[in-house]
Amino acid sequence: MRRWLKSGLPALVERKPALILGGDLIEFLKSRSKPRSRCGPDECYCFKCRAPRKAAGGIADLIPMNPTGGNLRALCDVCGTLMHKRVSYRQQQTLGKILDVSLMER
Repeated sequence: MRRWLKSGLPALVERKPALILGGDLIEFLKSRSKPRSRCGPDECYCFKCRAPRKAAGGIADLIPMNPTGGNLRALCDVCGTLMHKRVSYRQQQTLGKILDVSLMER
């Protein structure tokens, strides 16, 4: 809370403890939040790069997880980190046109 107050969170500080109004807190947190980036059909989220990235070489593995979908696994094109993305089997035909997807056994 002290860091938020130093970085501009409005508060009533005449008395101890300081009073932070709920509306001010909501507005402060909304102003700090970044817009969420969505992954495209040929992208997975890379936690090391902290951004959606394409699969290295256009190659990915599909690991079945349940009857309706699985886990798409690929390497980041930028840093080489292993990335994961949950996909449904309905998306498999679309992914097959974009990526070289190989079906793995569980």
